[in-house]
Amino acid sequence: MALLETLQADLKQAMLAQDVKTLGTLRLLTAALKNREIELRVKQQTVDDAEVIATLQREVKKRRESAKLYTDGGRPELAEQELEEVKILEKYLPAQLSEDELRALIAEVQQATGASGAGAFGQVMKETMARAAGRTDGNTVSRLVKEILG
Repeated sequence: MALLETLQADLKQAMLAQDVKTLGTLRLLTAALKNREIELRVKQQTVDDAEVIATLQREVKKRRESAKLYTDGGRPELAEQELEEVKILEKYLPAQLSEDELRALIAEVQQATGASGAGAFGQVMKETMARAAGRTDGNTVSRLVKEILG
């Protein structure tokens, strides 16, 4: 639960520093984590670091999609605000894999599973996402797996 404790400490620090942007972003994240905790309580589970990272990834993805929509809609100031929130949230995510590291991981998975051709996309995608847990996004993995498998 170290990551959750870090988030709580940073939330408190943002309150004391009166950092409005960070405070608002962390409050929204905390609300999303509380919602996830309620969902898991039904299943008799708790929020661990893996759940916090998954929630962070969902929140980052939402904000990136919103920024794109705002940009397409001619609202660059709102898109900029969303991207600032992404930067705040990304501080809590593990270091992201580079494309070269991801290609190596996909090749390793492909060799381990013996997968080849486009028909093995799902198998390679599933195993790669499991091994890269929290260190990349699905769109990048999907693009690279398609490229490698042909």
